[in-house]
Amino acid sequence: MATRTEQLFGTVLVVEDSIIISLDTADTLRDLGFEDVIVARTSAEALAALADGLAFRAVVLDLDLDGESATPVARAARAAGLPVIVASGHADPGLDPAFQGAPRLRKPYAREALAQALFQALGIPG
Repeated sequence: MATRTEQLFGTVLVVEDSIIISLDTADTLRDLGFEDVIVARTSAEALAALADGLAFRAVVLDLDLDGESATPVARAARAAGLPVIVASGHADPGLDPAFQGAPRLRKPYAREALAQALFQALGIPG
Protein backbone atom coordinates (compact mmCIF):
# COMPACT_ATOMS: atom_id res chain seq x y z
CA MET A 1 0.00 0.00 0.00
CA ALA A 2 1.29 3.47 -0.90
CA THR A 3 2.28 5.83 1.89
CA ARG A 4 0.54 9.19 2.20
CA THR A 5 3.39 11.05 0.54
CA GLU A 6 3.60 8.49 -2.28
CA GLN A 7 0.06 9.58 -3.15
CA LEU A 8 1.27 13.13 -3.85
CA PHE A 9 2.04 13.09 -7.56
CA GLY A 10 1.05 14.80 -10.78
CA THR A 11 0.71 18.51 -11.48
CA VAL A 12 -0.36 21.33 -9.16
CA LEU A 13 -1.36 24.86 -10.13
CA VAL A 14 -0.01 27.51 -7.76
CA VAL A 15 -1.72 30.88 -8.05
CA GLU A 16 0.39 33.40 -6.16
CA ASP A 17 1.47 36.95 -6.99
CA SER A 18 4.57 36.92 -4.77
CA ILE A 19 7.56 35.52 -6.66
CA ILE A 20 9.32 34.41 -3.48
CA ILE A 21 6.27 32.61 -2.07
CA SER A 22 5.44 30.98 -5.41
CA LEU A 23 9.00 29.68 -5.85
CA ASP A 24 9.11 28.37 -2.28
CA THR A 25 5.71 26.71 -2.66
CA ALA A 26 6.71 25.15 -5.99
CA ASP A 27 9.94 23.79 -4.47
CA THR A 28 8.03 22.35 -1.52
CA LEU A 29 5.47 20.70 -3.79
CA ARG A 30 8.24 19.09 -5.84
CA ASP A 31 9.95 17.93 -2.63
CA LEU A 32 6.65 16.35 -1.57
CA GLY A 33 6.52 14.34 -4.80
CA PHE A 34 4.60 16.36 -7.37
CA GLU A 35 6.29 16.05 -10.75
CA ASP A 36 5.23 19.41 -12.13
CA VAL A 37 4.12 22.75 -10.72
CA ILE A 38 2.63 25.47 -12.88
CA VAL A 39 2.78 28.97 -11.37
CA ALA A 40 0.32 31.71 -12.31
CA ARG A 41 0.70 35.21 -10.89
CA THR A 42 -2.66 36.63 -12.03
CA SER A 43 -6.21 35.39 -12.34
CA ALA A 44 -5.93 35.63 -16.12
CA GLU A 45 -2.82 33.40 -16.15
CA ALA A 46 -4.50 30.91 -13.83
CA LEU A 47 -7.71 30.78 -15.87
CA ALA A 48 -5.66 30.27 -19.04
CA ALA A 49 -3.75 27.41 -17.39
CA LEU A 50 -7.02 25.78 -16.30
CA ALA A 51 -8.42 26.19 -19.82
CA ASP A 52 -5.34 24.53 -21.36
CA GLY A 53 -6.68 21.16 -20.25
CA LEU A 54 -3.71 20.08 -18.14
CA ALA A 55 -4.52 17.34 -15.66
CA PHE A 56 -4.06 19.26 -12.42
CA ARG A 57 -4.46 17.37 -9.15
CA ALA A 58 -5.05 20.51 -7.05
CA VAL A 59 -4.85 24.29 -6.98
CA VAL A 60 -3.03 26.25 -4.26
CA LEU A 61 -4.62 29.69 -4.43
CA ASP A 62 -3.74 33.03 -2.85
CA LEU A 63 -6.92 34.99 -2.16
CA ASP A 64 -5.48 38.39 -3.04
CA LEU A 65 -3.49 38.60 -6.27
CA ASP A 66 -1.99 42.08 -6.02
CA GLY A 67 -5.40 43.56 -5.28
CA GLU A 68 -7.25 41.26 -7.68
CA SER A 69 -9.72 38.71 -6.34
CA ALA A 70 -8.96 35.04 -6.92
CA THR A 71 -12.63 34.06 -6.71
CA PRO A 72 -13.01 33.49 -10.49
CA VAL A 73 -10.10 31.05 -10.35
CA ALA A 74 -11.64 29.17 -7.42
CA ARG A 75 -14.94 28.94 -9.28
CA ALA A 76 -13.27 27.65 -12.45
CA ALA A 77 -11.19 25.12 -10.52
CA ARG A 78 -14.23 23.85 -8.64
CA ALA A 79 -16.22 23.66 -11.89
CA ALA A 80 -13.42 21.46 -13.26
CA GLY A 81 -13.68 19.23 -10.20
CA LEU A 82 -10.34 20.31 -8.75
CA PRO A 83 -9.65 20.65 -5.05
CA VAL A 84 -8.64 24.13 -3.98
CA ILE A 85 -6.34 25.03 -1.10
CA VAL A 86 -6.67 28.63 0.06
CA ALA A 87 -3.48 30.42 1.11
CA SER A 88 -3.65 33.89 2.60
CA GLY A 89 -1.67 36.22 4.78
CA HIS A 90 -4.77 38.21 5.71
CA ALA A 91 -7.74 37.58 7.94
CA ASP A 92 -10.58 36.89 5.57
CA PRO A 93 -13.86 38.57 6.58
CA GLY A 94 -16.02 36.19 4.58
CA LEU A 95 -15.27 33.93 1.70
CA ASP A 96 -17.23 33.40 -1.46
CA PRO A 97 -19.02 30.02 -1.56
CA ALA A 98 -16.45 28.94 -4.20
CA PHE A 99 -14.04 28.50 -1.28
CA GLN A 100 -16.42 26.54 0.94
CA GLY A 101 -14.79 23.48 2.47
CA ALA A 102 -11.36 24.33 1.05
CA PRO A 103 -8.41 23.73 3.38
CA ARG A 104 -6.90 27.02 4.56
CA LEU A 105 -3.25 27.94 4.97
CA ARG A 106 -2.22 31.07 6.82
CA LYS A 107 0.94 32.61 5.36
CA PRO A 108 3.68 32.07 6.11
CA TYR A 109 3.05 28.33 6.22
CA ALA A 110 5.37 25.40 6.85
CA ARG A 111 5.97 22.43 4.59
CA GLU A 112 4.02 20.20 7.00
CA ALA A 113 0.99 22.51 6.88
CA LEU A 114 1.01 22.46 3.07
CA ALA A 115 1.30 18.66 3.07
CA GLN A 116 -1.62 18.32 5.51
CA ALA A 117 -3.76 20.68 3.41
CA LEU A 118 -2.98 18.60 0.32
CA PHE A 119 -3.86 15.34 2.10
CA GLN A 120 -7.17 16.89 3.16
CA ALA A 121 -7.95 18.40 -0.26
CA LEU A 122 -7.10 15.18 -2.11
CA GLY A 123 -8.97 12.98 0.36
CA ILE A 124 -5.86 11.04 1.39
CA PRO A 125 -6.65 9.46 4.75
CA GLY A 126 -4.32 9.78 7.71
